[in-house]
Amino acid sequence: LQINATISVLDRGKNEVGRWGLGLIPFVTVPFDNQDDFFGDDSFTGGVYISIDRYLHKRHYVSLNVGTRFRKEETILNLTIGNEFLYGASYVYRLSCQSKWDLALEMIGSTTYGQFFSQEISSPYEGFISLRKRSQNDHWEWTMGAGRAGNNGYGVPDYHVYAGISYRFFNQNKPVRHCCEEKEVQEPTPVAVVENGTFEFEIVDQDNQPLVLPIIIVTASEEEIQNVTSNRIYRELETGTYKVIVNDAGKNHEIPFEIKANQTTKERLVLQRNKEPLIEYVDPIYFDVNKDIIKEASYPVLDHVIELIQKYKGIDVITINAHTDSDGASEYNLDLSIRRAESVKRYLIEHGMDESIIRTAGFGETQPRVANTTPENKALNRRVEFELTGENLNVKIINQK
Repeated sequence: LQINATISVLDRGKNEVGRWGLGLIPFVTVPFDNQDDFFGDDSFTGGVYISIDRYLHKRHYVSLNVGTRFRKEETILNLTIGNEFLYGASYVYRLSCQSKWDLALEMIGSTTYGQFFSQEISSPYEGFISLRKRSQNDHWEWTMGAGRAGNNGYGVPDYHVYAGISYRFFNQNKPVRHCCEEKEVQEPTPVAVVENGTFEFEIVDQDNQPLVLPIIIVTASEEEIQNVTSNRIYRELETGTYKVIVNDAGKNHEIPFEIKANQTTKERLVLQRNKEPLIEYVDPIYFDVNKDIIKEASYPVLDHVIELIQKYKGIDVITINAHTDSDGASEYNLDLSIRRAESVKRYLIEHGMDESIIRTAGFGETQPRVANTTPENKALNRRVEFELTGENLNVKIINQK
């Protein structure tokens, strides 16, 4: 049994990293066995260590110790041992600051004053690696580890494992938490206040009817920030200058605009379209209920649509417009119509249509053909329509009433 006391000579203070500490550690050992089996001494011993230590980082701790032990002169086999010079070094890594788990590497040794480092047998040393757990109140400490002798000195086995428990008494000034356990208080990072404005843009024909076309918004440095196929855009933008680009049958229409803080910038593009389109009628295209999966029964209808498209020359853009009835939430219906238009687009592409000229749009329940008052009317409003446009071409493929 060993009893230690720690007397602080040079305190590291609360900010421990980078500062050296110095202390005196007087100790006494109480015999519980005899020295013949190397489990203890025959008599009381006592001494003192001088210890210097330092936290190199929040989790890295080193200490160096030198000291002396006074003991009754004893003979072990043919070796006589008396007062000793003690030394040691240790490194501790804080595995977990909150749970208080440590990994320790230690080296300790001694030599008798009578044969001061002159004989190996009277100057034993050994190394240890151990795992240590401290209680949250820092009183209790549990240790388990293993060691190996560094030479053939007395009292050090070739290999050994060990475990131990210790208890620390504190006076009223309990040591402050070391820096690893202190929560860092960080100054909040200043948040830059970004002032935005709003951009509203739409594309219509000469009769104020919406036109669905590819729309791109770029910054002054030509960085693309939005690319969508629609007839309208409404969004927030940071203050600055931008440009909106609309591709209509291979021709780009560019409109520069400026966004000012807390203001709405409105732009409108009016495009001329041939009126009174030629109408082609086909049977309805059916989907699984509340899904974008095309029913197999509608495959022949889509094949007929492809035949009609191939009949016309000079097509610049094929637009697929999908609509729903008013059953369900409007947001859901809008999303469903967009997905159904995309499903039809995939079918056309898989059957040889040119992907680069196909556009899609979903309108949900916003453009009914008739009032959503009866099941028959709702069936008419659930539809997919096609627009074929070119320089001298304006064809619509719609459902028969």
